[in-house]
Amino acid sequence: RPMSVSVDALTIHNHLWQPKRPTVPKKTQTRK
Repeated sequence: RPMSVSVDALTIHNHLWQPKRPTVPKKTQTRK
């Protein structure tokens, strides 16, 4: 399932971007 990989990649990116953009991880959580 390529979708699962995409979600994982987004989650990792969001965690790394958390200190830079706290709004990115929040949007991903709502998308889930």
